[in-house]
Amino acid sequence: MKKFLRLFLLLLLSIALFRCESQESLFEAVENNNLEKVTALILEEGEDINQTSNTGDTALHIAAFLGHLEIAKFLLENEIDASIINNDGIDAMYLAAYVANATMVSIMLEFDVGFLNTTNDGLSAYDIVSIAFDDELKQSYIDLGEFLDYEFNLLRVELDRKIVKLLFDTYLEENSK
Repeated sequence: MKKFLRLFLLLLLSIALFRCESQESLFEAVENNNLEKVTALILEEGEDINQTSNTGDTALHIAAFLGHLEIAKFLLENEIDASIINNDGIDAMYLAAYVANATMVSIMLEFDVGFLNTTNDGLSAYDIVSIAFDDELKQSYIDLGEFLDYEFNLLRVELDRKIVKLLFDTYLEENSK
């Protein structure tokens, strides 16, 4: 559990650093959920789809964490490298699993994005949704919500974590045949 909490604190730091770099137009467009701008930057202006912020995040990391489904799908369709890890050793699938966004995870699985890759602390996206949803973990969501000025519905998070785990288990079963 301490590894999870350490990663949670690193995630908060990454978010704080990301919010300070709005001069990076691709990242700003993703943060603002502006698919039209993201599309123009990549397809018309030749922005590097795999560029990283000073925290090592790609546009997919940001879209996955914020739940910007159409942007994530566009990035995956245009072959973003979903295996890129940020400075904390976290990939985009880990972030989607952490926020328990089953729709995002499902989209990423359609593009065969891995979920067994481990972070620097040895945890994978699969591990994140497999950890018991105890008081300590619930508090981490409360803390993240306070940082983001957002109130997580903990019952919804608990249910969504189960759905994400089921998606991962189903994917593993279907791809082991």
